[in-house]
Amino acid sequence: MGSGSISQPDGSFGSGGMTGRGGASDSGGGTQPAVGTGGTSTVETATDAGCEKTPATTIAAEIPSDGRFSAGAIGSPRDGYTDSIFINAAGDRVYFTHSFLTTTDFLGVTSNQPHGETLPGQTVGAGIDYNTDLYYIEWNGTAWSVPINLSGAIDGTKINSLGNECCVWLDDSETEIIFYRDTFDLPALGPRGNFRASRTDRNAQWGTPVLLPGSYGSEDQSTVRHRHDLQKTASGDLYLWEKDGDTSTLLYGSSDGLGGNSAPTLIPGMEALGAQHNTQPWISRDELTLLFNTRTAGDTTLNRMTRPDRCTKFGNLTSVPTVGFGDPSGVAVWGEPTLSRSENYMLFIRFDTSQVGWPAQVMFSKGGPATGFLQTPVQLD
Repeated sequence: MGSGSISQPDGSFGSGGMTGRGGASDSGGGTQPAVGTGGTSTVETATDAGCEKTPATTIAAEIPSDGRFSAGAIGSPRDGYTDSIFINAAGDRVYFTHSFLTTTDFLGVTSNQPHGETLPGQTVGAGIDYNTDLYYIEWNGTAWSVPINLSGAIDGTKINSLGNECCVWLDDSETEIIFYRDTFDLPALGPRGNFRASRTDRNAQWGTPVLLPGSYGSEDQSTVRHRHDLQKTASGDLYLWEKDGDTSTLLYGSSDGLGGNSAPTLIPGMEALGAQHNTQPWISRDELTLLFNTRTAGDTTLNRMTRPDRCTKFGNLTSVPTVGFGDPSGVAVWGEPTLSRSENYMLFIRFDTSQVGWPAQVMFSKGGPATGFLQTPVQLD
């Protein structure tokens, strides 16, 4: 669900979130966005460079029927805090963040709940062992693998560090990654913010992560204001979520066509929504459909906005129909949506508030942005 994103049944947000416990050159290559330092402003039209060009299209594919999305198919993790789920383009890897703490302990709502398992390769040191690392599991044709750490080093030169890593996005080739790192305001752990790394192919080692520049990186990030859950489109536009105190806003940075982006501003078309808890954007491959979560007292609502072309601002706000997303108590607390590239199924993390510690559950749901998700989700773990 990203940094500080889990709402309580009364609608308030967790006291800690990703900050609840504890408070150069890119060796991987690639061009970093050159952005300004401006803040949020009203946008009337989407006028990014090249907005008229043909965007990427949905990849037609059937939902796999080989058992990967069957009940109980994922053997690990099955406890602790799991979040920030992301499915790759091939549909054979699921990325996520994990800590052995229970969800409520991680948020600082409870303390001293029984710990879950420590996953392989967890980055620990200096008395810190509760931090989140990024992992993935891979489908081998018959089963999901054990969790695989994306690489870690206590000095921050790898994807995972002694801080909390979360909120991951990868391109279709899995050679570019953007993620968020919370370093608890401890100088020794470096800055908090959004990082990027790259590699030569999806099985190669990741290069050294480098902060995104300006407002996309560490600028004006703090324990109360942070930007994360970046989504990068095929055209180079960036969509992200900013949490500032009790308000959550969705932002957008248009591509300049040269590898850079404008400073983040309100997503065009969302100006009239006012102050809401709008979180965790997902953008379709053709960049004409925007999904996001809106949090209210005790519930998460999936909303949709659309536009006819990339040069027009979003409109047509509507709730996406969902069935069975709530826990046994009827409370729907769940995280960012991650959809297949065929846009015919979704994975998400549901937090079961009916149980002590709010166990995280990996859920699979058939459906799509236009039709909704009308079949009861399957719990995969």
